[in-house]
Amino acid sequence: MARETLLDPLSIAGSRIHRWRAELPPEEAATLYEAELGAIAGAPPILDLVFLGLGEDGHTASLFPGSAALDVADRSCAANFAPALAAWRLTLTFPALNAAREALFLVEGDGKREIVRKIEAGGDYPAAHVRAAKTLWYLDLAATG
Repeated sequence: MARETLLDPLSIAGSRIHRWRAELPPEEAATLYEAELGAIAGAPPILDLVFLGLGEDGHTASLFPGSAALDVADRSCAANFAPALAAWRLTLTFPALNAAREALFLVEGDGKREIVRKIEAGGDYPAAHVRAAKTLWYLDLAATG
């Protein structure tokens, strides 16, 4: 869907698109993506921008409260079991997210209002641990209350 609606209309060359191989076993997909990302952006990768969302539980980038990937310090990518979803997810880890030049959160909806308040008050949620060189939060009126 991203390719059809975003990348193809922009005529981005396939060699510049790097997707997770989500059809593979999760750990293998994470290892392959980490190697590919490292080859083009270093280790940890220095990304220009990470574009993030915020879940009502404070998760971002498939880094869920209580999940194992929160503690990964020696890898840029990880397979992460999301207990709330009972499913595997692929994610960049904090070393990769925090090495980015800029992180941008886009948060919308009144369902996010409470978690935004908790994070602002210093709550210990995964999204609060994203500390790129520049981190910006864009919230709609409903999310700000």
